[in-house]
Amino acid sequence: MIGPQTLADARKYRYGEWAGNPKGNAFREGDCACEVFPPRGIHYQCTNRATQGLFCGTHARVIRARAAAALARLDEVGKERKEQ
Repeated sequence: MIGPQTLADARKYRYGEWAGNPKGNAFREGDCACEVFPPRGIHYQCTNRATQGLFCGTHARVIRARAAAALARLDEVGKERKEQ
């Protein structure tokens, strides 16, 4: 999942940049800030309403779950290094 993390970054971010649309599309206030990559086609800004800060409920849950998993992996690496 790619996209801006702050409102200031979101206002500068361009969605769907590619050779056919080098300027991309501007951030739409009120919509989720995540950039969605469909199986076919051009990536775009998530069209769900932002209910939890910059993100919709779905992407907020995914971001929290990925952050928790990353912290768990770091804890495991730290424990392994202490055991050595």
